[in-house]
Amino acid sequence: MKIITRYLLRDIFHYFWIFLVMFVVLLLIYELYDMRGEFLEKDPSLTDIILYLVFVIPSQLSEMLPVIALLSSIFAYGLLAKNREILAMVAAGVSFRFLAFPALVFGLLVTAAAYGFNETVVPYTESRARYLEKVTIGQKDPRRFTQRDDVLVRGAGNSIYFIERYYSDRAEMRFVTLWSISDTGDRPTERIDAVHAVRVEPENQQGKPEVSLWELHGAERRTFDENGRLLRYERIPGAYRIPLEANLDLYLSQSKKPEEMTIAELQEYYEFLETKEGQDMLIFGMTIQRKLSFPLACLLMALLGFGVVADVHARRFARGVFAGILTAVAFYVFSAFMTNLGEGGVLMPYAAAWLPILVFALVVYLFYTRLNAIRG
Repeated sequence: MKIITRYLLRDIFHYFWIFLVMFVVLLLIYELYDMRGEFLEKDPSLTDIILYLVFVIPSQLSEMLPVIALLSSIFAYGLLAKNREILAMVAAGVSFRFLAFPALVFGLLVTAAAYGFNETVVPYTESRARYLEKVTIGQKDPRRFTQRDDVLVRGAGNSIYFIERYYSDRAEMRFVTLWSISDTGDRPTERIDAVHAVRVEPENQQGKPEVSLWELHGAERRTFDENGRLLRYERIPGAYRIPLEANLDLYLSQSKKPEEMTIAELQEYYEFLETKEGQDMLIFGMTIQRKLSFPLACLLMALLGFGVVADVHARRFARGVFAGILTAVAFYVFSAFMTNLGEGGVLMPYAAAWLPILVFALVVYLFYTRLNAIRG
């Protein structure tokens, strides 16, 4: 790696850490101000307040990483341009492409870090922050995070589940009724009632399971004839194992917000929703696509930072800063607008999530075209 490349990378990362700390402080101040009423009313301990702030910042910081990448690139290159150092390097035969290479490397590193951060840190901290806000600080009933009452679910095929109480932390049902409906949907064919049901792991299961195995206790089974009349009734003693659809417990225990889930969890839950009639999959589909697309904005913002300030004919540093920030604001507004369209069903989730990235990439390309035209 050439000396100038190492120098520019070191300079960019120097500003990256400065702006990272600055944004963390700003987010902490905002959260303290936003939660001041809750803190004063509920009077939580200082430890709980600190823990809440520690857990609530990562998800917000992940949204700000593209802006941090932009500002880091702008200040690293902008001060060089302001001092005519870029002009001197270009006059000595250094190309804009070579000068932009450190911004490319920096953007790729931050993008990779953003993907890892969003997959490993954000889901956990977002879940913990919500628990602290609602239960520890808000003093709500903690069972709402592990217990669902009166769950009515349309399953795959012709099955319907009614569960009086479900405990997500141990995949356990209480007072459950399983209905099987005829192909025409006009009559029941079977009904199974149980006092208690818990999921068990099937033996010798390899690969992705096609069913989930549940163990029922206190079970009663009723079958019906073609006219819907009771044909047979039996009480099943002891434990009764029955195969139900795969990932049923994932759907029943879904108490997380989409942002509290990893891409793999979101994809698994989304695939399960596809088997359900009448289930709204737009929000989960949009979240998957946005988790895949949004971190790429870090790369584009880093390149944009170079593109708006590297103009050797620029008279004022502030002009480049303003152009970069204005472009970034436009990207965030457009991205939020497209997200609303995707969640509202106006656009397909992948189109709503990726279109802002593609448009932004075109804008960055136009900035670089302008630089090449200036040199020519």
